[in-house]
Amino acid sequence: MAPYFPVAATRLVAAPLLALALCIFIAPVVWAHAVLLETSPEDGVRLDVAPREAWLRFNEPVNPVAVRVLDAGGETVTAPDAIASDGETLRIALPDDLKEGSYILSYRVTSGDGHPVAGSIVFGVGTAAGIVTPDLTASNGIAIAAVVVRALHFAALLATAGGGLFIILVLGHRNPVKDRLTAALCLNAAVAALTAMLGIGLAGANLQGTSLNSLLAGSVWQTGLATSVGIAGLIALCGLLASMMGLALKGRAGTASLLVGALLTSASLATTGHAATAPPEWLSRPLVFVHGLMGAYWVGSLWPLIVVLRTTPTAESVDVVRRFSRLAVAGVIVLVIAGMALSFIQLGGPGAVVTTSYGWVWLVKISLVIVLLVLAVLNRQRLTPALAEGGSASRRHLDRSIRAELGVVAGIIVATASFGLTPPPRALLVQEGALESHHHEHEPDAVEKQEGAHGYATIVTAGERTAIIETDPAHLGRNQVKAHITGPGGSVLTPLEVTIDLAHPEARIEPISRTLSVSAQGTATGDVDLPLAGHWTLTLNVLVSDFEKVVFRTEFVVQKARGP
Repeated sequence: MAPYFPVAATRLVAAPLLALALCIFIAPVVWAHAVLLETSPEDGVRLDVAPREAWLRFNEPVNPVAVRVLDAGGETVTAPDAIASDGETLRIALPDDLKEGSYILSYRVTSGDGHPVAGSIVFGVGTAAGIVTPDLTASNGIAIAAVVVRALHFAALLATAGGGLFIILVLGHRNPVKDRLTAALCLNAAVAALTAMLGIGLAGANLQGTSLNSLLAGSVWQTGLATSVGIAGLIALCGLLASMMGLALKGRAGTASLLVGALLTSASLATTGHAATAPPEWLSRPLVFVHGLMGAYWVGSLWPLIVVLRTTPTAESVDVVRRFSRLAVAGVIVLVIAGMALSFIQLGGPGAVVTTSYGWVWLVKISLVIVLLVLAVLNRQRLTPALAEGGSASRRHLDRSIRAELGVVAGIIVATASFGLTPPPRALLVQEGALESHHHEHEPDAVEKQEGAHGYATIVTAGERTAIIETDPAHLGRNQVKAHITGPGGSVLTPLEVTIDLAHPEARIEPISRTLSVSAQGTATGDVDLPLAGHWTLTLNVLVSDFEKVVFRTEFVVQKARGP
C-alpha cells in the first residue's frame, strides 16, 4: 500500500508553519532586555550606617522572580514580603537590625516580555565588601525531578510525533493497523502533555531556587511560563493537540493534522535547551528541529512496527517494514549529520569529551547510538530478508531486535535528558599541556603562578580567537582577573571593551559584572571581590568592534582560605 501524503494538505499548512518557524528561530534574538540603570547601595560600596532598604532601577517595569540578600553566614536576611515592584524600581526592605558585615544582593527579574534578567551586587556595612559563606547543602530534588520529567516527555513526544509520521508515510489512514495504534498514541500524547506542563513548573521552581513543594504556588508556574521552557511547552501542547485530532480525523484532514502535530512537537525541541540556544542560534535551532523530526520518525515507528509484525500477514508485514526502511535510511543519514554538527558546536573539540561531565554524558549517548545503528543495519540486511522468506522464527527474531532497539532508545533519551545537569563546553577548551608553552611565549610570569599553585589559569578558544584567563589568587576576597587576548595566528587583539560576569550557580548567586581595563598589548585586567567559596563560572565578553562581540567561558574553584 502506498503512503498517503497529499500535496494539497502540505501546501495548506506550509505558510503558517513557515511563519511559526521564523518566530521560533528569530524571536529569541529580537526580544528586548531590561537594563539595570542604578542600584542602592552601589555595587562594591562600604557603608558606615546600615540602609533601611535596597533598590534596583531598570529602564522598564520589571517583576521580581528570585531576589535575596545574603549575610556573612549565608542566611537570607530579607523576608518573603520584603520585595516590592514599583514600576521600573524594585525595592527590597532590609531588617532594622542589619549587622556589620558583607552582603550579596542577588536578583532575577522578568521584563515586560517575560525575558529573565539576573545579576548580583556586593556591599558591606561597617566593613569592605568581603566574604560571605552560604550553606550550599540545598536539596537537588528539583534537578533530579527535571531529568525524570524531561526523559518521560522526550519519550512520549517522540512516540506521538513518530507514530503520526509512521501512519502518514508508511501505513496510510485506510490501513486497519492505524486503529490498533490510536489508543496507545493518544495515551502517549497525554503523557507528553502532562510532562510538558510539569516541566514548566519545575523550570519556575529552579529559577526561584525553591523545593518541589513550591509547585503548589502559582508564582512558580508564572515564572516557568516566562522562560523558554514555557514557550516550548505551549508549542508542544499545540502539536500534541493537532496529533490527537489527526488520529480522530480521516483522509486529507487527518493527514494534514498529523503532519502539523509532528512539525510543531519537533519545533518545541528547538525552542529551549543547551543545544538549541548554542551560538550561532540560526544554525543550532534548525539542526535541533531536523534532528528531532528525524529521530521522531525512527523512534516513533519502532512500536508500530512491532504491532504490524504481530497482527498482519507475513507479506503485508514485509511490505510495511521495507517501506519504513527505505525512508529510514535517508532519515538516519540526516539525523547523524545533524547530531554530529550539534556535538561539534556543544563540545568545541575532542578534548572536552573526557575532561568535562557533559563530555562523559555525550560519550554514553554516542555509544548507545552506535549500538542502535548496528541493530538497525542487522534488521535491514539480515532479519528483514529472512522475514520475507517466511517462518515464525524470523518474525520472532525481528520482533526481539526491534524491542532491543527500544531499550537502547530509552538509554539515549535518559542521556539526552541528563545534559541539563551540566553546562556544555561549547567553545571552552581547557588545555593544560598547551597552557605552559603558550605562557612561555606570551606571559612568562604566569607559568610560575601555575606551578606555585597560586591562582587559576586556563586557555579558552572561541573560533579563531584565544584568551588566556588568569584569576589570582583564586581565594576569598580581592582577586585580580587578567585576560590576554589574541586573534588568528596569535596576533595581538586590542578590543574596544572587555567585561566579565562571575556567577556562583551552586549558591544560586546571579552574575557579578565588572569592566576590565584594556592595554594596547591586548591584555585586560581588573579587580573583583569573590565573596563565596566554591565553583564560580567566568564569562569574558570581548567587544572586538562596534558590530562583533566574542564570548569566552570557563569555571574555577575559589578556595576558602588564603594560601601562604
